[in-house]
Amino acid sequence: MKKKYLRTKLLYIAGAWMLGIFVVVNIAVHLIVTDYTRRITKKSMDEEFNSRVISEEKEILELESKIENEVFFPVYVFVTFSDEKGMHLVGDWYREKERYTAQEILKQEEGTDKAEPKKSFSVKIQDKTYFVEKRTYIGKFDGYFIDPESPSEEKKEYKLYVYVNTTSIERMVSTVNQWIRILFGVFGSLMFFVILWELRKISDAFSIFNRYLVTIGKREKEVISPKIEYKEFDEAVRTVEHMDALIDASEESGKKFFQNASHELRTPLMSIQGYAEGISEGIIDQKEGLHVIRTQSDKMAKLVNQILFVSKFENEDLNREDTDIVSLLYACADRIYTIDKKQIEFCWDMPKKLLFYCDEDLMEKVFENLLSNAYRYAKSRIDIQVRQEEKQLTVSIADDGQGIHSKDLPYIFERFYKGEGGNFGIGLSLVQEIVKKHQGQIKVDSKPGETKFILTFPF
Repeated sequence: MKKKYLRTKLLYIAGAWMLGIFVVVNIAVHLIVTDYTRRITKKSMDEEFNSRVISEEKEILELESKIENEVFFPVYVFVTFSDEKGMHLVGDWYREKERYTAQEILKQEEGTDKAEPKKSFSVKIQDKTYFVEKRTYIGKFDGYFIDPESPSEEKKEYKLYVYVNTTSIERMVSTVNQWIRILFGVFGSLMFFVILWELRKISDAFSIFNRYLVTIGKREKEVISPKIEYKEFDEAVRTVEHMDALIDASEESGKKFFQNASHELRTPLMSIQGYAEGISEGIIDQKEGLHVIRTQSDKMAKLVNQILFVSKFENEDLNREDTDIVSLLYACADRIYTIDKKQIEFCWDMPKKLLFYCDEDLMEKVFENLLSNAYRYAKSRIDIQVRQEEKQLTVSIADDGQGIHSKDLPYIFERFYKGEGGNFGIGLSLVQEIVKKHQGQIKVDSKPGETKFILTFPF
């Protein structure tokens, strides 16, 4: 697809609007003036028709013009009848000019379609325009009036023509349209240059903003925010600054994550290396050394798996489906108890079944971490409670262990932070991220003899 410049498109739009307005105004002026002309003309013509015909009561309909103040051009009349020799003007009141105009009107009418004779039409005679209306009457013509009630032997078919010279009004319309074109031309040109000037300023603003983006993209430090006169760019600059801050934070987090992961891997690797060398040199008992190597290898494998899971989790979307939370908690607890036969009592306070729309694999990871922590630190029991109230799901897991030290409590959800007895410092940070990704919250209450993790989700 061929791309267009924004400046060109805006000019096209502005030009199209100006042209559209010009056309609409021209048409509106023409229609308004024409409608007004035809309206007052028709009134005058109707009055003239009526004034030339005797009513049924044999009274002459006097011309009582109610619109004499509106009419600014005269109304003319002529009468014709037809015989075997053709159409003839009747009456002797015509002036030479009027007679000529009437004959020209008849001549032009004869050239029109005979199958569809028109009652009203416009004609051009020399450089003048005339609006004509005709009506047919059967009666007796006495030189001025047509009497429809005359004796049958005296009746003839007459055509009464009434016409007006509309040249002046057409010239006025033409003059108005000409002035409209001039005014539109002047103001359109001014508007064009104003728009062009503003578009140039907008183009310069985009150039400044683009240079700013390039500078940000190069990750240069201490970048000064550009000063652009258009407020719309302020929001864009703030968004870019926010994204830049997020990128910096992400880079710092990634660097810290790499450093911590390297440190956590280095310890078991050094232990494995030391015991392997001790075994090869015969200074460490082989059975003891292999046990340590196996233990450290398992620890390192678990850490690598957790790191891989974190990386995968951060780059994938949730795969939500209806999941029975109750069954999932039972399954996680059963697996933990099967691995370690520690005599801990599980106390359940849950419904028989509760469906929750979530990512089952990730939610399983959450429950496994919390239950394994509770199982590790519990002395005799673990309390598990599930509640669904209004539009909220609450899951709490509590143990009766010694509790979390007050100095560790603010940092337990930070990645690679290990409190007393902790493993890698990844589990709880991962739990928090999964909960947040489900639009939920996690909090912890801890005191000597009880540590409770409380999860809440919109339901």
